[in-house]
Amino acid sequence: MTSIVFNDDIINNIRKQTWELISKYDLELFHTVLFANKDLPLSRLIKKYFQAHPSKVDIITTNYDRVIEYACDKVRIPVNTGFLGCYSKYYSDKFSNKNAVNLVKVHGSLDLFKDSKGVTISLPLQQHIPDGLTPEIVTSGISKYEAVLTEIEHSLLNQCDSMIKNASSYLCIGYGFNDAQIQALMINEIQSGKPLVLLTKDVSEETAHLLANNATNYAYICNGAKEGTTDICINKKTCTINGTYWTVEGFMDIID
Repeated sequence: MTSIVFNDDIINNIRKQTWELISKYDLELFHTVLFANKDLPLSRLIKKYFQAHPSKVDIITTNYDRVIEYACDKVRIPVNTGFLGCYSKYYSDKFSNKNAVNLVKVHGSLDLFKDSKGVTISLPLQQHIPDGLTPEIVTSGISKYEAVLTEIEHSLLNQCDSMIKNASSYLCIGYGFNDAQIQALMINEIQSGKPLVLLTKDVSEETAHLLANNATNYAYICNGAKEGTTDICINKKTCTINGTYWTVEGFMDIID
């Protein structure tokens, strides 16, 4: 797909259709969390890591949804996405050194829109795409690599690189290692010995080879071949255990 070039009208239509589809289910989750008091396993995980001094967690995501934001709200942890304001937010490139979750959404967010002059604003929890605006999300295809050259996306990628470089270890959840823009620096860092844990349902052969050939201190936890089991690989040594531990909820039963 990355070799196909679409004109701006087609790209914007893809963005709008993608936004409409994801937003529908995202808002349903929001109301379930808010009014039905639904617990999110991600809340438990973030709270666990937030407890360590200086109470700061850096999160990088390629997803457009707001599940991470909802999870943080559930446990009363502030979230910083780089945008300031209340109902009409503007990008400030300001992230926190303590007492917050820094969330970098490198492919955009359901909250982000661009006007006819190319100005990006954040309008939280819109039920429909506002007139005259286009969702600011980076979809698959060659446009994905062109979009990150805009000012805000470029700044977010710089922030992403800074987080990766300054991190002492990495926890990757559901990441398939198929985004060269994000993982290039991470691969360099794990080659130097920084620990990495991958938590995912399925590990592709390409991902397994990438980790085995680059990381010196890694583990991946995934769904076992037999129902109700989990496969764990630690530095090329694999084993299978009973139980479901590749989910966030299951992983928390290991570390909590």
